[in-house]
Amino acid sequence: MSEIDPKGMEAAKAEFFAPNTDQGGRLERAITAYLSATSPRGELVAEDRLDECREKLAALQDVHRRKMNEAADKAMKESQSENWSEVSIASTESERHREAFSALRTAIDIFDGLYSGDRP
Repeated sequence: MSEIDPKGMEAAKAEFFAPNTDQGGRLERAITAYLSATSPRGELVAEDRLDECREKLAALQDVHRRKMNEAADKAMKESQSENWSEVSIASTESERHREAFSALRTAIDIFDGLYSGDRP
């Protein structure tokens, strides 16, 4: 699996966090921006590039799933020792990763819809 391209990620972030856009539109533009920024000479995106992008989305989703579970485990452990400050911190971190995980699941669904011909 190849690494996430920093130039492409910056382009995707800029599109995703653009103001006044709906979530679906944001994700679609972020995916397109990533592919455009990492495509040589701005050529049309080849099928293997689409597969690579989807793999990267899935890998990033897996990272957030793992971090979410680790933070939840830490919160559980800290609750047993009644360290409520650490429980709060770990719970917040777990929730943040859960939100990222869910957003990436949505991104993958939208990506599949855009590039598989199954557009809703």
